[in-house]
Amino acid sequence: FLKDAKRLRRDIEVVTGEEIQAIIADIAKTPKAKLAALNGHFKFKGKTEKVKLELLRHTGKIVKIKRGGRKLYIDYKGKTVSASISGSRTKVSIDGKKAKRKAVKKGMSCTFVYYGHNTRAKELICKN
Repeated sequence: FLKDAKRLRRDIEVVTGEEIQAIIADIAKTPKAKLAALNGHFKFKGKTEKVKLELLRHTGKIVKIKRGGRKLYIDYKGKTVSASISGSRTKVSIDGKKAKRKAVKKGMSCTFVYYGHNTRAKELICKN
């Protein structure tokens, strides 16, 4: 926290509980009409940082197939996890060969390459 505050050139002050209560009490006394007039003045205009999410690889047997292969469920470490399978944006392969999502069958061992449970898979790698 202090490292981020220094990087953003923000001063940090220690405030006691009594001082915080006094600040909150003072804010609570502000008339609603005055607060409504200030609406829109406090929007964030700075730069935001992009967060790079890591792709996960979960492998297990297909236990359920829904909507013609659009939603697949595998048993991963005793838990059922799911992924959406896109017809155009998900790379599907069975035994190393390019395939369609409809070719995936219950009982196959598959690996989801995705951002986590209930997200769209980037890749689906299956073995018969």
